[in-house]
Amino acid sequence: MSDSSKNSQTSNADKSPGIGYYLIMAILALLLIGTLTAWVLLQSAQTVALNPSFYKLELERAGVYDYAYQRLGETLKEQGGAQAEAFLGLSGISMEDVVTRAWLKSQAENLIDHAFAYINGNAATAELFIDLTEPKSRLYAAAQERIGQLPENGQAPATAMLEQYKTQFDEKIPDRVDLAAQAGGTQGLDQARTGVQTAKTATLSILVFALILAGIMVLLTRKRVHSMARWLGGAMLLSGGAVLVALSVGKAKAVEMLSGFGQTGEGQILVKIVTDGAQAVNDAAFPFAAVLIVLGVIGIAASFLLPKAQTQPAAAKAKTLEKAKDEKKAARE
Repeated sequence: MSDSSKNSQTSNADKSPGIGYYLIMAILALLLIGTLTAWVLLQSAQTVALNPSFYKLELERAGVYDYAYQRLGETLKEQGGAQAEAFLGLSGISMEDVVTRAWLKSQAENLIDHAFAYINGNAATAELFIDLTEPKSRLYAAAQERIGQLPENGQAPATAMLEQYKTQFDEKIPDRVDLAAQAGGTQGLDQARTGVQTAKTATLSILVFALILAGIMVLLTRKRVHSMARWLGGAMLLSGGAVLVALSVGKAKAVEMLSGFGQTGEGQILVKIVTDGAQAVNDAAFPFAAVLIVLGVIGIAASFLLPKAQTQPAAAKAKTLEKAKDEKKAARE
């Protein structure tokens, strides 16, 4: 192959990229920014929304246990009817002493664990039940203790009456209450389970798509390392900034939407949980945004430090220098 042919090929390979190249890279960068931002937001939201520990902590912070504790004793008393009144009369204690706050909290946390195990796909069935064995045993024990304090001639009839009330009470309020059966099934949880699996698949797909976009950008800029660092660094920097902006706007919108809810009872509890949830998503997404911004700054800085592509390949340049030396040597001889 002649020298002119080789020079022609070298010139074609090393010529500056045209507007089509920059247009393609800009489109790829915009798509990468969008996918990275979407992935961080979705991943952070799932980290919070699908974490049962978040809800346990929020129920405690929002005072849900105190609120429910005040109402549950009254509800059980109403459902128990005359038998509940008789038991309370025999035992000499109140329903609040029977249904303790600690028991209520343990049952609520048990429900949350089982519900999210099913929603997250870690359990085949949704076991949603309330175990009333402990409060009922506490009620029976208090009644029996009270009977033991009666005169001996009054203990036998009181015990017979207690057993009669116990049988009727157990018929109305079983030891184990199946909430799913009372609600008519687990259709709501089934829909949530399907939605969660779809969201997880979508989140993974977005991440894979982002990696593919980054891979294409690397291939297109493989001969211009400084350009690769600048395009990828810029995309990551803007992605991190977009995440921070989205978090700020989303939190403000959430507060604005909830401003119309009441400040007492259920409304206040809802506002508290949603507000804390928005902050938790913010906290979960911030490290991702910070990493993207740092990597972006490093990439852009590196693009100015890395050597730019030479107008002539190193091998061809070395060959030219060697040829020039040979010519000078020949001239001297």
